[in-house]
Amino acid sequence: WRARWYEGRLAFGVEPGYPPFSLRQSRYHALAQEVESFVDALPRSRRKSLSLLDVGVFDGVSRRYIEDRPGTEDLRFHGVDLFPHGKSIVYKHDSWSLYVVDLEGGLPCFEADRFDVVICEQVLEHLRDFEPLLRDLGRILAPGGLLIVGVPIFPHGLHWVRGTLFRGSTERSGSRKSAGMSRRSHSRLFSVNSVITAV
Repeated sequence: WRARWYEGRLAFGVEPGYPPFSLRQSRYHALAQEVESFVDALPRSRRKSLSLLDVGVFDGVSRRYIEDRPGTEDLRFHGVDLFPHGKSIVYKHDSWSLYVVDLEGGLPCFEADRFDVVICEQVLEHLRDFEPLLRDLGRILAPGGLLIVGVPIFPHGLHWVRGTLFRGSTERSGSRKSAGMSRRSHSRLFSVNSVITAV
């Protein structure tokens, strides 16, 4: 009976899921709410020309959540990734501007102040060197724009223990997101303090 009850259920009305929804689904729901609030606060005349960049876009899951929010219909979506499985796996790939980029080299392909919204969700932990990317996230964000950076957070100390003692198993383990950006999984783990220091 459980299988029948769950059939057809959507997490936040967007993708298959059932309560309690996964942490990943909750993150993207919250991210979409932030984008909606940002767009809603802008003058109506400005909303027609907004550009959003999804850094490490993978299969475009962020857009599934964002486009479900009112007021985001006119956003122009751009995405960067390695696309080892091709760009066709990206949700609505024909209506994105997609760029093949090695994120460890930053984003030199974009001029300064290029994007109104920049999303970098669950990306930094997959990079051995994320500093060039972090510098460019700020550079390409338009004045007054919205930057969202998300990483998995571990309790202080545990991130070091897990990252040091279990590095081999961490790097060998598979990950949906890392499969889109690179062929490795987590290269580093973050605590609240370490991510604040990094950013």
